Amino acid sequence: MISKERLLLDEIATIETPTFKTAIAPIVDIYNSHEPEYSINRFLQHVSTEKEVRDAKMDSLSDENKRLVQQMELEYRRKGAALSEDEFNELTKLNLKLEELEVSFQRNIDSRDEKTLFTRGELEAKLLGYETHAEYALEPHMAKTPQAAYDMLTELRKNLTELGSKELEQLEQLKRADMHAVGKIYEGFFEWDRSFYANKLSNQNFSTSNLRCYFSLPQVIRNMFELYQTLFGVTIVEMENPRVWHEDVEMYELWEADKETFVGHFYTDFFHRPGKSRISVHNIRSGYNDETRQYPVCAIVACFAKPEPSTPVLLHHTEVEMLMGELGRVFQNMLCKTKLAKFHGCKALEQDFVETPIQILKDF
Repeated sequence: MISKERLLLDEIATIETPTFKTAIAPIVDIYNSHEPEYSINRFLQHVSTEKEVRDAKMDSLSDENKRLVQQMELEYRRKGAALSEDEFNELTKLNLKLEELEVSFQRNIDSRDEKTLFTRGELEAKLLGYETHAEYALEPHMAKTPQAAYDMLTELRKNLTELGSKELEQLEQLKRADMHAVGKIYEGFFEWDRSFYANKLSNQNFSTSNLRCYFSLPQVIRNMFELYQTLFGVTIVEMENPRVWHEDVEMYELWEADKETFVGHFYTDFFHRPGKSRISVHNIRSGYNDETRQYPVCAIVACFAKPEPSTPVLLHHTEVEMLMGELGRVFQNMLCKTKLAKFHGCKALEQDFVETPIQILKDF
């Protein structure tokens, strides 16, 4: 796949007068055809039962095509495509250095002794023509500019300060009571106290542990399926004897409510086994319209304890909320209809908006 993509890009680079049909459309075609293979390889890293596998880690443009061109132009410009050869070589050196530093940082996260010296002129953002790294980082997002982000945070602070002060007073009272109980002097409330006393306050006033008996996993899934079927006008059909990667996995067909229009497939893989990732949604194959419809395939993965014969899996309220949101992400991927695989599902949304639909569904 890599050699084919490299060959295609080399061919496109020789075109003197590129158009959408000659330069962009071929990239779209090869992306659409290769995307399922890339997605499956990424997905297997999260669910495979084998450790070795887990470790291997057009002339008239539609609105969707216009967005594709805009995004590709932005991505290439931000990678230095508009720079001179010398500037691009310098940027490449900086990026390689950044990659080395990122790896080093991950391996030595507890070390605070190392320092990296650089001048402002060496900064990637400055080299690409941005005043600050914040300006570079925010450009592809909804906020667009540092000033817009600052204004939003200022407004949030104004609205939340009073509530935050009241909650802080409650936390301080809890610590005062603890100090008094052991005969110690209260010397103040510190940053490292916050998490402990916030959890204590939550357990005292907002504990939901007694609700677990109402949230058995099969019942929760059944009710959520019914809700999403009603909400989105679809029908979920469990498949019998599907070909799956583990015996715990279940596979479903998704149809429009009339049961005449097929939408796609999705899997559920809910129970713990070694090497599995936490609760997450994986887009195995993106849906897109070419000459024929490419149907999406999606999977939701979790690590709930396996049920005993006489003991069902009981979920905490927070787990129910999380499951509600992640199932919503499944339907967001399944019900999205785009011409291009690049814009399928969550990939069509700006990064600072992508969680919004899921948060709405969690609070439904």
